Formats: sequence, C-alpha cells, structure tokens
Amino acid sequence: MLYLFNTKRGTRKYLEEFAKGRDNKFFDFAEIDGPEFYNQHWPMWNGSFPDENVEVCFQGIIRGTKRLKVACENNNIPYYYFDQPYLFYTEYQDHPDFGQPWYRIIKNNVQMIDINERHKERFEYVKGMCKNKETLNEMQLKDWRKEGQHILVIPPSIHTANWYDMQVEPWIENITTELKKHTDRPIRVRYKYTNKIHGKRNATPLKADLINCHAMVSFHSMAACEAVIAGVPSFASEHSPASKVSYSLNDLDKIEQPIMPDFRDVWLWSLIGNQFMLSEITTDYAYNYINGAYK
Repeated sequence: MLYLFNTKRGTRKYLEEFAKGRDNKFFDFAEIDGPEFYNQHWPMWNGSFPDENVEVCFQGIIRGTKRLKVACENNNIPYYYFDQPYLFYTEYQDHPDFGQPWYRIIKNNVQMIDINERHKERFEYVKGMCKNKETLNEMQLKDWRKEGQHILVIPPSIHTANWYDMQVEPWIENITTELKKHTDRPIRVRYKYTNKIHGKRNATPLKADLINCHAMVSFHSMAACEAVIAGVPSFASEHSPASKVSYSLNDLDKIEQPIMPDFRDVWLWSLIGNQFMLSEITTDYAYNYINGAYK
C-alpha cells in the first residue's frame, strides 16, 4: 500500500504515476495559517500508518514533509522522496533529447548517498539516448582541476536549513572562519536566491562561478554534483549527493590539498540510477529498479 502525500499541484502527477497498478491512498494538502512554504497539512491523515506493508511517497523538503520523514523513520516505514533530477533539469517540461521530464526518486533519504556499480548499464542506456552534445556534456566527467583561484561556498537554502535545524548565516560564518585559518584564497559565497532567502533565483550560471574555482564547499546542495562533474574538488556534508566524492566539512584544513577520487564514474552512474524519465515512473520500472529487481 502506497501512501501518497501531495505537496504541490505541479508534481502531483509524478506521485500518481508512481502508484499506478498498486494499492494506494492519496492525501491532498490543505493550507493553514503559518509561514510561506510551511503552511500546509494533510487533513485526511491522522499521523499514523494503519495499513500493512505501507510505503510513503512525498515531494520536497518543505510544506511539512519533515513530519512525514520523522513518522516513517520512527515506525520503520519505507519512504520514497521525489524531487528535481540531478541531470537533465527542465523545470517539469519535456527534455528535448528524451521527449519527457525527469525526476529523482530516493528511497529512505532525500539525497543519493550510496554509490553502486550496478547502475553502469542504465547509465550507458541513457547515454545512448542522448542526441545533442549539450546533453552528452552533462554526462561527461571533466579532468580534475589541479589549479584554481577562489573557493566557492554554497550556503544551504532556508528550506534546507529548516529541515536540518540550522541557520544559514551562522553556517556561512563558521565555514568562512575555518577556511581562513587554512588558506589565503578569495572566498566567494553564492546564494541560491537574489535576496538570499527567497525571491528570484540567482541568474548567474553556476558554471560561471566554477571558472578558475579551486574548490567548492557546500552542505546539501546539488551544485556539488555539477562541480564534481566539472572537475572542481568538493567539500560537503554527509547529507550531500556528492559526499562520496568529497572531503567532509570537518576536513577544511585540507582545503589546499582537496581529494580527487578516481571512482567518480561509479558515482556518476549512481546519479542516473536514482532519477527516472516519466515513462519509467509510469510503467513500474522506477519502482522495481529502486528496489533492486533488475539493473
């Protein structure tokens, strides 16, 4: 039995398609008084999971979903987390090479933190579908950068900070203070939004800030994936999708000698192994793949 918790009208279809052919219960949201992005709940859900063999699906780290994560973990309930893909992001629109959108689905976490060679065959299959050089370039690992100038710091978004019970500005201050103990390189802080919290997204492409970048320091951001693919060494928290190919945030004393692992290929295969085309979500392929039924 799949419990589907809707959080956003635009992403409802991904949950519904994932549940096709399976017993499910759909819980739609209702707005309540409260801060923007956190003023929702599911009036038909009483906080329990009475059905046998229940699994939970939800999208995003806002709109009350942390309550779902905690409830699942406290009751040993498997959950599937839905969000934007690591590669081929098109804001819910059809991708020009694949003719459909992509979405990532992570089981029992909100980011990919495990890597596995089993994803190689799927990676090659997806690569074979690419028609444009730009799409292929997203899947091409660049040589590790041995020389760079500045350090790029990617703060957690306000939503990430709320999810992990932290504050953005103190995090930035602690990181920059620690970095300055170990390097004289210029430190560039890149906020996700123009007003640092919400507002419009930063219009400067990330790849522009990666030019001549010595290393990226981030908490949870998917920007670390783009950095590692581009050959920029990474320092990240254990919650980051790039954690397996990065030094941790406790290793900032190594900022002048960042790690450059030689197994990035397995990591990149794994990114593709945790995101799916809409047709794969609809046909049950995604559910079975996530649960190890086949390559």
